[in-house]
Amino acid sequence: MAKTRNFLQNLIKPFKQYSDEQKEEELDKIAAQEQKLFSFETLILATKDFHPNHKLGEGGFGPVYKGKLEDGREIAVKKLSHNSKQRKREFVKEARLLARVQHKNVVNLLGYCINGVDKFLVYEYVSNESLDKLLFHEERRAELDWNKRYDVIGGVARGLLYLHVSAQICIIHRHIKATNILLDDKWVPKITDFGMARLYPEDQTHVNTRVACSKYVSGPYSYLTIRLRING
Repeated sequence: MAKTRNFLQNLIKPFKQYSDEQKEEELDKIAAQEQKLFSFETLILATKDFHPNHKLGEGGFGPVYKGKLEDGREIAVKKLSHNSKQRKREFVKEARLLARVQHKNVVNLLGYCINGVDKFLVYEYVSNESLDKLLFHEERRAELDWNKRYDVIGGVARGLLYLHVSAQICIIHRHIKATNILLDDKWVPKITDFGMARLYPEDQTHVNTRVACSKYVSGPYSYLTIRLRING
């Protein structure tokens, strides 16, 4: 337990300051889940030393690699790039929030890893990639018939309902778009990318969705309602 606690303290400390009471509460919740700590050697073996052939793509945080654990589980390993302090804050936020949730329509965070200045998040591998790669790809679009689309819509709605109502603490995603919906081999949608998410305090009836120090609403412009586009 002490090893896990030290890892989490090192992960969080450089990016955001919390009161001692808040920090202890968060660490206790996350550190209690011993299975969420991966060694760097495990990820090296799983990804064949982060071989280019295992690279799934490049996200806002940095590169993402496919891997396979010794027990046969397939994983996706997200590596934090060192270029942006904002991305570091979002990276830590995603780790903290996903450690709290468990739902079939939310991507499952399996664990963390830290190796010197390198930090990693380890997720379940979702085989059918993101929804946008099907919707906006002429050759693959036919794979997503209307029955599947209906099921995807329902699954995303159930995932959001869980985050808003049933999770341990209400989470507002603030970045829902086709790119952030992954599909598994049974076409079950999974919400991902919680870097812009915000917690919704129980004693409040509204939550501010604006980016800090900005007059603009967060999230992709093309997915905003007309009212938010005009009034912010």
